[in-house]
Amino acid sequence: MAPRQDHLVKVGLEGFGLIDEYFGRPRRSKQSTYALKGNPVQKPEPGILISSEKAAAIYGGMVVQNTKSGKGKLG
Repeated sequence: MAPRQDHLVKVGLEGFGLIDEYFGRPRRSKQSTYALKGNPVQKPEPGILISSEKAAAIYGGMVVQNTKSGKGKLG
């Protein structure tokens, strides 16, 4: 298996050498320098909590309540 790996390394080096020759060596990009100011995450404003009955009345909906007795019984 060693000859095949050596061959792959040789082919890879040759291929990247041709790419560098054609396009030129890769250059390092300049790091952009800028200062971060403040918190980028906006805190949500606390809203007013209303009950489901009030929400149904305000928005024209209806309240559905489960009135079954005997919670937790199976069968």
